[in-house]
Amino acid sequence: NSLYNDSFDQVIRRIKNDNKNLNEEFTIQLDYVTPLGSKEEQILEYGAKNILRRATSDFAYFIAEGSDAEFEEVEDVSLSNKFNYNQNVTAGYLSYTLGFLENYTLKTGVRYEYTNIDADFLASDLPTEIPSYGTIVPNLNFGRKLANGNMLKAAYNRRIQRPSLNFLNPNIEAANPQQISQGNPVLDPELTDNYELSYSTFVKGSSINFTSYVRNTTGSIQPVRTIQDNDVIFTTYENIGNERAYGLGIFTNINVSGKLSLNGSIDGYYAQLDNGLED
Repeated sequence: NSLYNDSFDQVIRRIKNDNKNLNEEFTIQLDYVTPLGSKEEQILEYGAKNILRRATSDFAYFIAEGSDAEFEEVEDVSLSNKFNYNQNVTAGYLSYTLGFLENYTLKTGVRYEYTNIDADFLASDLPTEIPSYGTIVPNLNFGRKLANGNMLKAAYNRRIQRPSLNFLNPNIEAANPQQISQGNPVLDPELTDNYELSYSTFVKGSSINFTSYVRNTTGSIQPVRTIQDNDVIFTTYENIGNERAYGLGIFTNINVSGKLSLNGSIDGYYAQLDNGLED
């Protein structure tokens, strides 16, 4: 809080929050691609991938009475603790591409992901049981070549977006004592079904791509705010949102000369967000 004309000696209490974070990611991936048929109009792809994520949040709160007293750590496991979060994602995928009738291409595939999460607090028995889950992620792409190198594409794919450490971290952020926030370590991932229709064309050696899309997200991670005692606003995160977005994007690559090109893009969308509650 601002002191205005008063001196620092007028401070009654000071609060300090230390939050040491470590976020690591290790990835192992193996892919295989092979053509099928004599004319190589078919392509088969398959592979496997493993992603190991390790996140640690070592947080503590300290309080000092007055302006010159030493900081002392708060003996409260909800304010001073160490949180370990290990996420192991194992995935396998299969994809098939078919070229037919000279100008048409069809590509379809599916990926299966299994996620195992192990989380714990070092200094308490706070609940951190997070169940493992499997996810099927399909995709379908259709393309047609037009005259003069133009291209028309239609696509459907599902995307999975796992919560970031900012959403998961249980460290209580209370720099402003009237607005306190805390992450939620038991969040589920967001699932998005994405439908796209795009058109690519060339104008004097420069390319322009128009893409329209509809995205439907379930389990969208959204902030939830409640009013606690003394009118304190407490914010955390939950998978409560159902979000639908309608958008249009334009991307261009302008060939200025043989050694210089300019890229530019613009994207606009209209989003509808519903929390699924009748009131």
